[in-house]
Amino acid sequence: MKTLLFQMISTLLIVICMVSTFLYFVVKKKKISKTLNDKEDFFLKIGIGIILLIVLFKMFIPTILDIPHYLKNDFNVVSGYARDNANGKGNIRCVTIINPKSKQEIYVEFSYSYKVNKGDYLKVKYLPYTKYGILLEKKSID
Repeated sequence: MKTLLFQMISTLLIVICMVSTFLYFVVKKKKISKTLNDKEDFFLKIGIGIILLIVLFKMFIPTILDIPHYLKNDFNVVSGYARDNANGKGNIRCVTIINPKSKQEIYVEFSYSYKVNKGDYLKVKYLPYTKYGILLEKKSID
């Protein structure tokens, strides 16, 4: 649970820092780089603004929407088989789980330090918007 909370808080802090840095350059009317002319700086700020809007909609808003679910311990649960080998950096594993009964595919991210192979049976409880989760059960194929 602490890893999940850390993941949510770090996502929020990173996005807030990115947006505040961008707003600093826009409000103070400072150039992003001294080597750019005014027109290049303007278009660079427009591009960065568009990217930040996408980040807000893809990362920030889902995390904010998941906070009440986390506080109420209101998680969704999926159990099924890993579609592919789980990938990720460090201890975070990203995998698509196929529920054999409903044939539903759910993409989730969870903290796990060992390999997850294609066909492994997984049971994960996860937050509905960010799909950040906690591995409850893993049965390897032999």
